[in-house]
Amino acid sequence: MLPPLQEAFAREYVRLYLDEAEACSAVEAYRRTRKLGGTEKTAWENACRLRRDSKVQSRIEELLAERRASEAVTRESHLKELARLKELAAEGKNYGAAVRGEELRGKVTGLYVERQEIATAPSLSAREMAEQAVALYGLVGDPFTVERIQGVLEGLAAPQHPSDNAGGVGEKPLSH
Repeated sequence: MLPPLQEAFAREYVRLYLDEAEACSAVEAYRRTRKLGGTEKTAWENACRLRRDSKVQSRIEELLAERRASEAVTRESHLKELARLKELAAEGKNYGAAVRGEELRGKVTGLYVERQEIATAPSLSAREMAEQAVALYGLVGDPFTVERIQGVLEGLAAPQHPSDNAGGVGEKPLSH
């Protein structure tokens, strides 16, 4: 067990960290637990000293674990809450919400699987990509533009080290 001021610091530190999103605000926790005046430098020094104290660190970790455990949502508690909300919706004749509640319970239990279709662009050659880039950027008029872009794209796709080549032995890397 910590002395009262260290315990107060640890509790305030955890409260700030979890409730007010002031992560690692040891100085603020120190200020709030000490009603004394003092310089900013003193507050920083004392807060850092407390935060580095191994007993205070252990207590902070213990308090964080307790809070997280008490606030954890389990599958069972989640299902119970969804069932409770579904019943409230049905009692109020809000059948759309009741059906949605049952649907969510089904998702939690794995009865429904969400599927997504991932569409990809068709494969284009370096020449086709270069032509599209020229068209997009309005670079028409320079007869070498497509060839330059194609060369850059092919260079990006080319192995950068002789050992990366499929044949490997005796091949030189492409020059740009």
